[in-house]
Amino acid sequence: FLGDESVQREFFGKYLTIEEKHSKNIIIDATSLPNQSASDFNAWGYASGSVETQFRFHCVVDQVTKKPLFYRHLPGNITDVTTLQTTIQELKKQGFHYNFALMDAGYCSESNIHLLRENNIDFLMRLTAKTRLYQDMMRQHASTLETMSNVVNYGKRTLFAHVVKNDLYGAPGYFYLLLDPEKKVKDIQSLIEKRNVQSEEERDDETDKYLFSKAGIFILISSKEIPKQDILEAYYTRQSIEQIFGFAKDDLDCLPLRCHSEDTIRGYLFLQFLLLIVFIEIRQKLFNHFTVDQAILITSALKCKIYSDQLIIPELTKEQKKIFALADILVPIEITGI
Repeated sequence: FLGDESVQREFFGKYLTIEEKHSKNIIIDATSLPNQSASDFNAWGYASGSVETQFRFHCVVDQVTKKPLFYRHLPGNITDVTTLQTTIQELKKQGFHYNFALMDAGYCSESNIHLLRENNIDFLMRLTAKTRLYQDMMRQHASTLETMSNVVNYGKRTLFAHVVKNDLYGAPGYFYLLLDPEKKVKDIQSLIEKRNVQSEEERDDETDKYLFSKAGIFILISSKEIPKQDILEAYYTRQSIEQIFGFAKDDLDCLPLRCHSEDTIRGYLFLQFLLLIVFIEIRQKLFNHFTVDQAILITSALKCKIYSDQLIIPELTKEQKKIFALADILVPIEITGI
């Protein structure tokens, strides 16, 4: 039943209408769901550094509330960069409107940037290192990053940040070059170790010079200017979607998938998505007081007595009172007329 397309469309039509009032900034990302399903939908793809049969689970999350809003599942051999257009179209068909999208480098391409602009969606994403834009920015600005005027603090971390306004595939864009000193040390050490095992013929001084110059640096691109002292906080909110994927896999036991028909797979993943919404809602209400597992265990000890016309609820423990108060749940002494 849950795998039926009409059921899912009806749910998302109502759910997104409710969430749209504050969901103007979204995060889009994907994770692998390795499995041994016999479905034709399963396909080989990279997962955790190896090649496995899998689905790709694409999720849209509210950047502010951290609530999951929408998902799609695709065969594991479909790359993330090709999925953005359909995701935007489906959200549009559901009547969901937003004006800013945060994405990782897997979605970065010239065509996707044009797509976002055509739909009047501002964006922030990491620039892929293989692009000419990335290489040009590195050669022009990497050597001037480490100055006191470029120092920014993010929590306990200190980084260097420099913003450049430049052409971004036909329209003005903002390039944020960020240097992490700790990562720079690790990258240089890795390059030295790699170079030490290479023969003289394999070494290239120009390549080495470029690789050493970009050690510890990554570049973010945006369609609108964001103060450089705020850029890391804005980008690292993307980690909330990684946390959500962790909840699905670790707390809700999404894996392993033991479904084989396409309808059952669709229903199972939809059920997992619904559970994820409830799990995060509970977790946010109990934040820093109880884990979801603790709250369920403690409240499950509350046993009611049921009579033919009345339900009597016993006294609550101190912890049960606190959980129900955090969750804004009023527990009556009795319920009559059952």
